Amino acid sequence: MGKHISFEVLETSSQLRSMIRKESRCKNVLRLQSLLHINEKTFAKQCDRATHLGYNVRTMELWLKTYKEAGIETMLIGSRPRKAKSVKSPKLSTLVCPKG
Repeated sequence: MGKHISFEVLETSSQLRSMIRKESRCKNVLRLQSLLHINEKTFAKQCDRATHLGYNVRTMELWLKTYKEAGIETMLIGSRPRKAKSVKSPKLSTLVCPKG
């Protein structure tokens, strides 16, 4: 017996569908589809939804926990700001003893 889904999605089905069409990352599409299925009550149990999307129930629970705590942008992969690449400094030898 699986757990029944008792979760409220803030976005509407049309908003989620629009986000799915715009999304380029496959993993984010699956996360958005998970929210869409919850919103439309496609599946009664978590295990059915997880099987349909090809993920483990625990993985989907972690997605929903992130969604509940921080929102949809944080749940999606690649939405976090990345660190800027460090600029390599020129070698000390070229600064002290320039060639030429």
